[in-house]
Amino acid sequence: MSSPMPTLRKIPERAFFCFFMVFTFFGGFEYIFFSRFYVAPSEEALLWIFATNISVLLGWLLWALFGQASIFQVSDRRSEMVIKPGWGINCILITSLFLCGLYFYLYYEGFSFTKKIFGDGVSESERPDVSGALPHFYSYSILVTSFLIPCLVNYFAIYFKRKGLKNIQALSLIFISLIFSISLGNKSIPLIIIFYCLFFVGGDGLFKKSLLFFVMFFTVYLFYKSYEFEGSVLEYFLEALISVYRRVVVINTSAMGVAFDELILVNEKVPHGFSHINQYLFYLIYDYPVGGAPLPIGAEVVYYLGIGAWSLFLVSFIFFFFFLLRAVILKNTHSSALHANQFLFFYGAIILATASIDSFIMRSLLPMLIIAIASKIRLIK
Repeated sequence: MSSPMPTLRKIPERAFFCFFMVFTFFGGFEYIFFSRFYVAPSEEALLWIFATNISVLLGWLLWALFGQASIFQVSDRRSEMVIKPGWGINCILITSLFLCGLYFYLYYEGFSFTKKIFGDGVSESERPDVSGALPHFYSYSILVTSFLIPCLVNYFAIYFKRKGLKNIQALSLIFISLIFSISLGNKSIPLIIIFYCLFFVGGDGLFKKSLLFFVMFFTVYLFYKSYEFEGSVLEYFLEALISVYRRVVVINTSAMGVAFDELILVNEKVPHGFSHINQYLFYLIYDYPVGGAPLPIGAEVVYYLGIGAWSLFLVSFIFFFFFLLRAVILKNTHSSALHANQFLFFYGAIILATASIDSFIMRSLLPMLIIAIASKIRLIK
């Protein structure tokens, strides 16, 4: 029998801390002791990176200490999810599924994973989100990550609560969400779905879930990397481990270092010809302009506000970020759509640790508000 859904006290604030430490903090030690990958930050940039990260963690620590006060608490609701979601959330699911399915049908030949299925080689630079080969791909990606997948995960939680994984409807929903997430060509989205469903929806057994996630993580990762390496199985596996380390732990620190060295510390702005700071950083690291390097929230705040105001803003922003999401948005989300917004909360925390504020607003905050409002809409009989 499946265990009850996590209460609102267990929404992913702790996940933000864990992912932030992995994605941004530990990468600094690579450049202190080794400096083997990407563009190494200067010593001054490394000091600012650690200071910025410590400010973000201080904001999280203040929330961990004081955010449990009664004035910040949401009603627990003990998590008996409504079995029949309202008309509003159903409408979002049907509309997003129809639009995403239609887009995939019209442009399926341009997706990286369909090319792999048909046996065509695909390089990293040919991904639709990098190359821009597919029209309106950005809009499609937002529909998939911020509306379709959260709704599918929400329904998965409902069906899982009934019969666990024996329910064919639950498995079908996860299968559909994984297919659409893989179509984006981004390794992180399928892994976010798997992680959330295992640790926030699934039952007990931390060791088993962690082992299963590790296996599924490498299955997904090796699928994406299959076109980039040729050699023995052992060499292939070791290359995959190093690649995971580079892409998960090191790249964020390199991007932060480049931002400090090339922009912030020398008081420069992104040159004309680049649409945003992430694209410019990508160009400085990889030496070609198509793509976007991750820039965690700390460095982005320093870039836009300046060094003088960074620490106070970061501490207060992180504190009120959790207050806004927990005590305002989630409190006003109908229980039938709670997992959809908890998934977006989880996804948004990862975006803040690895991407940009505007991406967080477009892919997490605004969709959460829309789903919260839609969850209250119910047809009058």
